[in-house]
Amino acid sequence: SALCMDKDRAHKLAALAGVRVPRSRLFRRGAVLPQMARAAEELGYYPNYFAKVLRQQSTMQIGLILPNITNQFMTPLIMGCTEAANRAGYNLNLIDMYGKNNEEMRESVQFLKQTGMVDGLIINAVGEIVSEAVGDFPAVYIDSKGLLPSVTFTEKKSIYDLTTLFLRQGLRRIAYIGGEEARTAYVLREQGYRDAMRDYGLEVDERYIHNVRMHLLGGRDAYDWVCSLPELPEAIVCMTDTVTYGLMFNLMKNHYRIPEDIAVASGEDLDMSSFFLPGITCSHISIEKMGSEAARLLIGILQGEEPDEREIEIETFLVERDSSKKYAE
Repeated sequence: SALCMDKDRAHKLAALAGVRVPRSRLFRRGAVLPQMARAAEELGYYPNYFAKVLRQQSTMQIGLILPNITNQFMTPLIMGCTEAANRAGYNLNLIDMYGKNNEEMRESVQFLKQTGMVDGLIINAVGEIVSEAVGDFPAVYIDSKGLLPSVTFTEKKSIYDLTTLFLRQGLRRIAYIGGEEARTAYVLREQGYRDAMRDYGLEVDERYIHNVRMHLLGGRDAYDWVCSLPELPEAIVCMTDTVTYGLMFNLMKNHYRIPEDIAVASGEDLDMSSFFLPGITCSHISIEKMGSEAARLLIGILQGEEPDEREIEIETFLVERDSSKKYAE
């Protein structure tokens, strides 16, 4: 068509030569957007993603860093992040750090920054490990106290409320099962247990505090520890539901009755906790809301907005089910 200004004739010549010419539509000044959108749909036109990235200087991609994608806590978190990201026109990329040591996690973050694969990061649980590698790259932390901007929940209160629930029933020999990683969030939860015991004038017996891995096998380890105690606990407060599932399964398999022999409560309230038999008393965390708030906060930063809050704390609340009802009221 560069040699022939008659576009129609040029297209016919090209067709005779067996050259396929893409269909097109010409719009004159004053055309409205809906009209152009309909034409684009009829022609099967899709915007070139890479051209859009170059023009906007943005990938429209957000990375969500997870410590272990198989953990049941991650499902509602991913749902919350995805919904908020998609609503703003961003895609969510999942980056699983399972099996990586601390140095490898930091290298992964450096790689994401250097390659420009994402515009920003949402970092769950491993913030204290990778924050130095993140530097001034746009990021929001989840469940990492002390790092900003962040989305957390009332960690100390969640375990304090569960421990107090047992204390109000007159129980005194209460065990606590936490996480073995040296994380600020884990320390705060254990502090909630300690504060509740002391508020009732009780000395904390260190023999009744134990830390395990945060998965089902950690629950089995917790069961072995419970059986090794000099006296069986009247009640057990677990930091996470996954450990609670493993612990309760092993207790019931070995003919312990819940709550008659040992009452149990947990600090997350995943969906399965309401279906478990007996239903598990929990301190409910709005995990999906944590994800959506983190995505909303990050997207605001990427769009140049100054956040109203640099630390968003989600309130937990008690959900009582049969596992904690040691004595009938």
